[in-house]
Amino acid sequence: ANGEGSLSRAGTMSMHEGLGAMESQLESLLSKLYSAPMVHQPANDNSSQMNSDDYRMFVYKVLPCTRRGPHSWVECSYCHPGEKAARRCPQKYSYVPITCPAMKKDGACPQGDGCMFAHNVFEYWLHPARYRTQLCSYGMECKRGICFFAHHPRDVRVHELSSQLAALEAQLQASDPSFAAPPVTGGRNGSGTGGS
Repeated sequence: ANGEGSLSRAGTMSMHEGLGAMESQLESLLSKLYSAPMVHQPANDNSSQMNSDDYRMFVYKVLPCTRRGPHSWVECSYCHPGEKAARRCPQKYSYVPITCPAMKKDGACPQGDGCMFAHNVFEYWLHPARYRTQLCSYGMECKRGICFFAHHPRDVRVHELSSQLAALEAQLQASDPSFAAPPVTGGRNGSGTGGS
């Protein structure tokens, strides 16, 4: 594991009830997810860069906004103090893209950035193990500004751990419904984000 998120997993595990025998499976998956370095490859021009998969996975709502003055946080690619969409960078913090039950139940996690689970819909769906690994239910008709899903079969990203991740998530959900995937909203009219 790498980064600050890999520190003291024992405390994280004990804070999330019902993991039991799945703790070793989670640790194994986390180790596999972070065994290869995640490298952000910037595009040559700014407009291409902001629409690239790498930008969405490693920069979008991770870096702090430096823009002065009022502006739409929804339309801004950067994070703002107190913004619910702000997320940890998966290159710096080791976490699995599985919903944190503490965040879902209480709206806060006592483990903070050291938690091994995703704290919001953006951490969940923009993680390299999930981003565009499924087709969008709206396909080419999708009008979302940011969609977490592929719009054409050729755009589906294949992640070698997708099936292991799905199986583990299903086990966790069976033991505790608060591990369920975050809801995805939006549609053809462009409201919301994501949408499978």
